Amino acid sequence: MNHTVMNNTVYGLSVGAADAERLAHFRAEVLGRDVTSGASPESPHSPRTGPPLG
Repeated sequence: MNHTVMNNTVYGLSVGAADAERLAHFRAEVLGRDVTSGASPESPHSPRTGPPLG
């Protein structure tokens, strides 16, 4: 029997939150990353680069 292998890659994820800044800091701490310089409470984000997650 032949099987087809399919791969998926996630390049980004957008999440809405009542307190986006707090969520960004929590996520950064869990993943061992920093919140990006210049981020604001309305648009906080973490960089794509960082230690491998696997």
